[in-house]
Amino acid sequence: MAQSLVGLRQGSAGAEVATVQRALISAGVTVRGGVDGHFGPATRAAVVSFQSSKGLAQSGEIDTATAAALGVSTAPIAPTTPPTTAVAAHKGLQVGATGSSVTDLQERLVAAGAYLAGGVDGRYGKGTAAAVSQYQGWNGLNRSGVVDAATASVLGITSESAPVDPPAPVAPDAPVAPPAPVEPPAPSRSPAP
Repeated sequence: MAQSLVGLRQGSAGAEVATVQRALISAGVTVRGGVDGHFGPATRAAVVSFQSSKGLAQSGEIDTATAAALGVSTAPIAPTTPPTTAVAAHKGLQVGATGSSVTDLQERLVAAGAYLAGGVDGRYGKGTAAAVSQYQGWNGLNRSGVVDAATASVLGITSESAPVDPPAPVAPDAPVAPPAPVEPPAPSRSPAP
């Protein structure tokens, strides 16, 4: 069962911390390092800043009042499952890639406990490559820093786990010609009287 957000403090890690980091960012507070699921000094400083702006006790920890002011649940939260996409969308991800597949990968790495310098930002940079390599090492995989089929599988990314984005509408192969003009019928001639 997931922990409550109340009681999170420096040293905490996981999806609950990522929830708090997202809420802080949504409230306009800068979280240096972004959403990385680790409650370190930067997250603590962001919490203190938020607490100060709301006139709350500046403990640097998530108490009931802070959780309520952030608009996050003070009750235990259900485990979250990061959005999924198909293996094909993840396989071969490497430095330079961007987009929702990278964000999904980063969220999975953070949920698995990997440290992601720079947090979840949808950009596959050196920090993401290092986190992938670290995760690969933990799981006895080749530490390439590139997502291959084995890495995707261990991360729980399967072709059945998708919904994938629907394909864009496809234009017809050939343009459709407009209908031919219809000529009015010729007037009939009646015999003259």
